[in-house]
Amino acid sequence: MKTHFAILVGILGLAFHAAWGGELISLSTPGGSVRGEVVRVTKSEVVLKTTAGKEQSVPMAFLKPKEVYFCRKQVIGAEDAQAHFDLGEYCIKNKLVDEGQLELTIAKRLDPKTFGARADELLGALKATAETGTNVAAVKKADETSPEKGTDKGVSKTGKTEQPPDKSAKTKEPPVDPVAAVPGEGDGDYVEVKTQDGKTIRVPRQFVVNRENVPERSPEEMKKFLDGQLELLKKYCSGNWDREQPREWKMEETAHFYIFSNLKPEHQSYFKTQCEDLYKLLSEVLEHKEGEPLWNNKCPIYFLSNREQFRSFGANIDHTPMAMTSGGYFSHRGRDVHIVVPLLPRTRNEAEKEVIRRATSTLRHEGTHAFLQLVGNNVEISRWLHEGMAQFIEFWYDALNNPERRYVERSLTQMVLDDQIMSWEESNDRPMGGGDHAGYAFAWARLLYLYRQFQNDKRKLPNMVRLIKEGKSEKEAMEQAFGQKYEKLEEVYRQWIKQAAKSNFKGL
Repeated sequence: MKTHFAILVGILGLAFHAAWGGELISLSTPGGSVRGEVVRVTKSEVVLKTTAGKEQSVPMAFLKPKEVYFCRKQVIGAEDAQAHFDLGEYCIKNKLVDEGQLELTIAKRLDPKTFGARADELLGALKATAETGTNVAAVKKADETSPEKGTDKGVSKTGKTEQPPDKSAKTKEPPVDPVAAVPGEGDGDYVEVKTQDGKTIRVPRQFVVNRENVPERSPEEMKKFLDGQLELLKKYCSGNWDREQPREWKMEETAHFYIFSNLKPEHQSYFKTQCEDLYKLLSEVLEHKEGEPLWNNKCPIYFLSNREQFRSFGANIDHTPMAMTSGGYFSHRGRDVHIVVPLLPRTRNEAEKEVIRRATSTLRHEGTHAFLQLVGNNVEISRWLHEGMAQFIEFWYDALNNPERRYVERSLTQMVLDDQIMSWEESNDRPMGGGDHAGYAFAWARLLYLYRQFQNDKRKLPNMVRLIKEGKSEKEAMEQAFGQKYEKLEEVYRQWIKQAAKSNFKGL
């Protein structure tokens, strides 16, 4: 690390304390990802409260060290020095250098008498490791025979602590390719799936990708559905964010969307235009042609006028009560998809123009998720690609003045200056949740690089997506689409991002 080492870790500590309370997180499983709030972490599993309000367990054997870290981070007490120290040691053992620095620094600050010297020893070794390029595994560990030494434990919100599993255990099941995970004969809560190497293993049923073929609605069925949604909105979602006289809910149809709102007429008209403009841009970037696979019928979009509407919609209509912790979302069952965009003033007197601007950004972000997921084959897509593409399209508009883009650019520039460029291997499963700002930033940077560096042939990026959708691994798809080895692409990316940071990503 450079001289920013201690200062940066201190800032990150504050950021993590502020960001992680009640955060939704996504965990990878053999059949795809599971999203929810971490309830507890034990030696054998992580238990999430899903957006549907149910508890769901994810076996530790399915998780990577980075995922385990984020889960444990969710449930440890902010003032629990021992827990932070234990988590820091776990990070060091699993080569999570930045996270280890953060946790050890927090432990030292909370209890300098107990952890000061031990944290300094490990932090010093980490700093030397970063400066010399020595493998992190060579970092000197604390004396394991010390009677003071805490055990490397997981922690639950009930205060229970348990030992996490050995991720290198020989009994760990082989990875499962979601595309190849075809349900076989099973019993109860388990089904048999085939792994990439052809082996058959038993996996909890909820981890197999749901490839249910949800048919399109007939015109009569569609009318019944749309009328029913309007009645539910009138029943559960009254009121307006602008505090004017309540307006009636209505649905307006465009070429590709059903748009529900009780907004002012001028705002309703504005969002109708924005929806179709977004569809046109996504079709251009991903080379989608009318008639090719996408979503069923037209995509419903719900514009909700305040936080109470958003909460009530999730709880009573969408049956996803945890969704209100997000800033908007898309949801799909097969190709039956919808998008939810709340208008959420940050202050009582926030300017109407700013509320509409943020809602427009949410529309573009979540609309991109929906489009990317369903264009071509409906398969699992890596987190970096999903979030990188969503930000890429969101930031496409008003690139010079977009405040969210400016924030990401500044964050990236600082991380590049601090020699903290995230490797592609590390960032493949990032971001882990809404508080993972570095994960979001580097996802956008990689997508921006793949588009801008090869902008003389803009078919390369959509070709990569198409190949992934056809079942190729991401590495194979990238190499075939861009005509270079994966390692060479990443090497040039590292040079590109260093150069881009010099101008704070201006003009890209």
